[in-house]
Amino acid sequence: MEVRGLEAGTYFWEVAAIDKDGQKGSFAAFSRFTITATGAVPAGSPPPLRIEPLSPRGNIVQVRGVTERGATVSINGQRVDVRDDGSFDEFVTLGAGDQAVGVRSAGLSGGVAELRRSIRITD
Repeated sequence: MEVRGLEAGTYFWEVAAIDKDGQKGSFAAFSRFTITATGAVPAGSPPPLRIEPLSPRGNIVQVRGVTERGATVSINGQRVDVRDDGSFDEFVTLGAGDQAVGVRSAGLSGGVAELRRSIRITD
């Protein structure tokens, strides 16, 4: 389906199939896309990415930070929610000992920024 005339912003969509008899299936998980103003960011430029000092509570670590609006963020390979202002706040569970927390932001221009922090988890 082609949709024209959308303003810059973040949009969500989901899809369900309809068979030849008109029976509607279940909706797939929703997805999102973002439209930005043309020429706003050079193609391939990495998005800004900043994370606050890690806050461990036992083996659970709070990871908070900010990136560009509309970016996709993952922490240790797990996708996390990004608020409309580009901020994120997630709790991750780690094993005991020296651990690494990797944060990856994929920006709207196709660029990627990554930060890695080490942390020691004690029992």
